[in-house]
Amino acid sequence: MGTNIGPVREILGNSEHVLRGLNPIHCEAGLPTRACFLLSANDRPDDGPSYGIHEAPADQVHISPLGARQGISVEAFLSVLPSREYGVARLNVGRALQEVVGRAMVFVQKDDEKWLQHAAAHAMITGYQTLGNQIRKDLQRYLAKLAAEAVLKPPGEKPK
Repeated sequence: MGTNIGPVREILGNSEHVLRGLNPIHCEAGLPTRACFLLSANDRPDDGPSYGIHEAPADQVHISPLGARQGISVEAFLSVLPSREYGVARLNVGRALQEVVGRAMVFVQKDDEKWLQHAAAHAMITGYQTLGNQIRKDLQRYLAKLAAEAVLKPPGEKPK
């Protein structure tokens, strides 16, 4: 009897970087709030919040293998967001997960056909579904704080 397992997905390493779209509705004074990083216990484990795997130079393949192989530029990432009014922040994976080290939280690569030619640059965060309410809220605040330190394009600002 066979076992039905899903596609193998690569887990992003601590040295990879991800891009997060910042909905202007959930930002204050041009900075993200925890509402930009909603993490619900009811989310399906295979369909968490979306991120882009930030591109890395080819010679960085030993440091950021996914970014070097299939990463997305900020300009291309803007094209897959719901609106050009969205902002963009860049997060280091290791730093983003340092508050939940030892728990089963990871960023994983998951193709998204809506991203067309950039489908392989799509990632999601998962594992937070099993965390307690307070830990999830604390993590949302922490991600918003990190994102506020690394806004590449403020929400509401027209792309250059």
